[in-house]
Amino acid sequence: LGKGKNTPASEEAFFSVVDARMANQRPNIFTTNNGVEAILEACSDERGPAIVRRIAGFCDPVQVDPISAGKSQ
Repeated sequence: LGKGKNTPASEEAFFSVVDARMANQRPNIFTTNNGVEAILEACSDERGPAIVRRIAGFCDPVQVDPISAGKSQ
């Protein structure tokens, strides 16, 4: 889930894939640097809340510390 405003076509495609995978209980991995508000801003009023609800309802968020993410273990 990137920066900028989504096009109607890209938003529809993303929503359709997420909705179908979750309806069929398929695993999903989403990565983003954005919080909920930024995701909602990038999406239309029609699809944004539905996308956020699906991600929040079916995913376990994992936050990566940006300082330690690039360090070797």
